[in-house]
Amino acid sequence: MEERIEEQQETIVEGVQRNWMRDAEYERLLREQNRLKARLETLEASASVVRMAENRARDEARERIQRVCFEGADDNDVVVID
Repeated sequence: MEERIEEQQETIVEGVQRNWMRDAEYERLLREQNRLKARLETLEASASVVRMAENRARDEARERIQRVCFEGADDNDVVVID
């Protein structure tokens, strides 16, 4: 009888240990997921800033080209700008 009780206690302890290890791994994975989500948000924000800067630079370059084309054009010149 005592041997059976001991076996049951060991089984219970092993189950509790497995649950604890599973919970610890879940918490670790949850922290990693949160870290990666934060990193993704940071990268998305950086990409947005870069896109805005590229768009602004492209628009400024287009405006400079238009100014140069129109300033140098005579009334009879045809200027095509894409």
